[in-house]
Amino acid sequence: MPALGRRILRDGSEEAGVQAATATATSSPSSLFIQTLSSGNIVEAAKLAPIAYAHWWLRLIQEDPWHVVVETVLLAFIIYLVLLKRGSGRRKGRSELSTKEV
Repeated sequence: MPALGRRILRDGSEEAGVQAATATATSSPSSLFIQTLSSGNIVEAAKLAPIAYAHWWLRLIQEDPWHVVVETVLLAFIIYLVLLKRGSGRRKGRSELSTKEV
């Protein structure tokens, strides 16, 4: 994990200094959202939330598209299991167990 004030570049090297961390921290919508939220301005943070989420999600697609594909498939499968398979295969009312089995 890099030390505070350093950032990892695409080639794996580190860029030192507070300026590097400040330049990247103040320029992204995600960090602006975090700064606004930590300052206590909830209304402004709520306005920035969709933009910050979209920026984070698009950056994740650029960095690792297969990660996004796998997570999307798994999320869709969970939604399918919870919403669509909920009633199928279950019978309401009387149990199929005999009195001997109970």
